[in-house]
Amino acid sequence: LGGPDEAWGAEFFKDLATKMCDHKFCWASVDYRLSPEAKFPSGVDDMLQAYARLKDPSFASRFGYDPQKISLGGISAGAFMANHAALRLARDSQKDRPAFLASLYPMADPACQGDSHQLFGDLPMCPTLWIRWSWRALLSESLDVEPSEERVKEASLVQMDWSPCKGLTVLNVVAPFDALRDEGKTLSKAMAAGGVNVEEANGGGSHAISKGGNREAILSHFSRLLSL
Repeated sequence: LGGPDEAWGAEFFKDLATKMCDHKFCWASVDYRLSPEAKFPSGVDDMLQAYARLKDPSFASRFGYDPQKISLGGISAGAFMANHAALRLARDSQKDRPAFLASLYPMADPACQGDSHQLFGDLPMCPTLWIRWSWRALLSESLDVEPSEERVKEASLVQMDWSPCKGLTVLNVVAPFDALRDEGKTLSKAMAAGGVNVEEANGGGSHAISKGGNREAILSHFSRLLSL
């Protein structure tokens, strides 16, 4: 989800471990390739390679986890990668798809549609100008050129057919004052239309602000869904 010193990285999982004291688990952080040097879907490929390694029973035995109960999760661009990885796994092999998917404040739509970009796109936490630059870095060969319609459609999570993930339990967290809010909500609807068991949670505040009161609520969502 995040780096070792980030509130959504090791700190978050320490809190989650306390919340789930009766349910042991392991977590791994995937050092996927970054844009603009690496273009989509390179980061997704890296997540799938790490997932395949984690599914190896001999590797799992070293760390004491069940390779049949591996989940995926990410925040912001990491959520974009995790969502695509889950979809590809479900398309390729139903038996290898993740047990659970956590999508926190996801980048979901390269078109940046929705009123939330107009309302909150100037907030410094995650401004729309930065989001659009990030999409160009991820999808275009040049930072000065907008992604083609083909690339936008290829990357857009809100345009995906989520039916291969039917029955998958997903926690999708959105924030009320986040430029990405509306596309996050549209993603929830697209998932639900495909039969995904998606639970949308209010993250509170703006993009990935995890120190507010809703952090405890999100921890509770995680612990309940992971225990199913």
